[in-house]
Parts: sequence; C-alpha cells; structure tokens
Amino acid sequence: MLGKYPMPLNVNEDEDKDKDGPVEVAGLDVVRQPELRDLAVYWMSLRQEGRLPTRAMIDPIDIPWALDRLYLATREETPSRWRYVLAGQQIADTFQRNTLRGVGLDEILSPEGLATVVDRWSPVEHGDVIYMDGMIYRAAERFVQGGRLLLPLGDDDGNVVALLGMTVTEAQPRRLDPSEQGTYRVWRIRP
Repeated sequence: MLGKYPMPLNVNEDEDKDKDGPVEVAGLDVVRQPELRDLAVYWMSLRQEGRLPTRAMIDPIDIPWALDRLYLATREETPSRWRYVLAGQQIADTFQRNTLRGVGLDEILSPEGLATVVDRWSPVEHGDVIYMDGMIYRAAERFVQGGRLLLPLGDDDGNVVALLGMTVTEAQPRRLDPSEQGTYRVWRIRP
C-alpha cells in the first residue's frame, strides 16, 4: 500500500529514456492530483485476476466527476496510431474542437508534437500506466501546467486495445511562446 491508494506493482526497472529525459518508475503516491489518483483507484477496482479492464467495464455513472476531462482512445492496427472514441469538453476545448470523436492524433498535432505524444503513449501498448506532471500540453503548443494519467484497456484476450486518460489542468491554455521553457516529468507504473 502506497499512502492510502493501493497499487499492486510489478514495475519495469529498465532505465527508460525519452526525448525529454528519463522516465521514472514509481508508485501511485507520486500522483499529485487527487482526481487522477481516484481514477487510478477506479481503474484498479475493475481489474479481475490481474487482467486489464475492458472498455465495456468503464461506466460513466461511476465517475461523473471525471467526464469533462476524460478521454478514451483506441489503438488501431497501424502501430502507435491512436484515435479518440470520446473526449470530455475540456479536452476538446484545448484542441479548439467541438468534438474529438473519431479524430486521430495525427489530425490534431504537428508532426513533431505527434512524435512526442506517440512516444509518451507507447508504454500503454505494453500495459503500463503512465503519469505525467508539469507542462502537459507542450506537444499541442499550449502552455498548461497539470497532470495526466493514461490507463491501458484490454480485450478479452488481454491485448491492449485502448486507453482511458484524464488530464487535470492548473491554468488556462494559451499558445506557447518558443522562449518559454517548460518541463514535465513522466512516471511509468506497471500494474
């Protein structure tokens, strides 16, 4: 048990590196935003015999407090191609869209931003839980501080086919001035 949030850990101890620095391995206690911890606890409650939750298990009635910041993206056959199935209004507003339903990441991000996001989301394809804290919309050229949690969803055979994500922001989005240097940290948790 880490703090008051239980998380069975079987962490990947590899020294992972990405374009912005190391990916740290940690427990759920590093998550600063209470809403993200609560979503992780909900996700863990859906796991059965160590298997990933499926899309069908996610019930909006259970998490009404998260819906405007929640998103569900499916993994397409093309490696690392993600498409939004749904996204809460705060997420759609960030990308200046009425809806993100059916929109692929490559349709809303620059090639450089897409490469960053695909790199960040790729551990989810292996069943890892990812938490990011700091400047979370840099790839979308927005300067927003906050936290993001990415949770893998499986099919009946245990293959990762989607992710459930939530983003909690601490400031209003604005265009990123290239002179502004923002950073963020990434943690990998292997449930």
